[in-house]
Amino acid sequence: MLKNETPTPSFESDEKIKNFYEKNRKVIEKLLEEVKNKIGEGSTAYVFFLDSNEEICLKILKQEKDITADFHNSVEREVDIMNILNNLDDDVRIPRPYITAEYFKDEDDKDGIKFIIMERIQGNSIRDILEENGSLPKDFSINIFREKISTYIEKMHKKNIYHRDLSEANIMIDENTGDPYVIDFGASVESIGEDNPYIQNSGSKGYIKYTEDEANLTVVCNSIRNYILTNKK
Repeated sequence: MLKNETPTPSFESDEKIKNFYEKNRKVIEKLLEEVKNKIGEGSTAYVFFLDSNEEICLKILKQEKDITADFHNSVEREVDIMNILNNLDDDVRIPRPYITAEYFKDEDDKDGIKFIIMERIQGNSIRDILEENGSLPKDFSINIFREKISTYIEKMHKKNIYHRDLSEANIMIDENTGDPYVIDFGASVESIGEDNPYIQNSGSKGYIKYTEDEANLTVVCNSIRNYILTNKK
């Protein structure tokens, strides 16, 4: 059984969200207007940082008409999965989620803005590094890197969680410690039973087939190896 329901996270309450709105309404409105604060963009969401607090960032889900992915989790479901995986491994981390909510600018804004406030990683994605917008740590070992993430995938699967989008954009390296981070669980699934976790019934869009996590990791590692060889010349 693939669990794609959207339970309310245990850490969240209506009163907490209400207080969050009242305290941060102006900050969020300002952030949404400041494109310069955008860290990145995926098929389902934008990620912004705050000038006032460099330790957190906001992942804001795009409006449905702008989402190009065939399937994506709700922000509540994504945070639910991240909470399952928090502190799973000492060598590979994920961003810590703090709160998820739906923000309305006014009473007429029926769609709202769905977002996650989470830990901001001080580092670069593998995609950034391959595109020369960052660099690998001096003592970087592709074999150790692969072993760490492969072990993490194994532990993740034992928790019945499958990432399904383990691309160059969704693996980061901490600029201070050199440790890898796995990010963006928007396409992830909790799979219990005999169902294939890499086959997703997306309703009107039919069935979606995802690449297995280990296969995606192989692609990422091959890209890094090519990058290292090219830059040694």
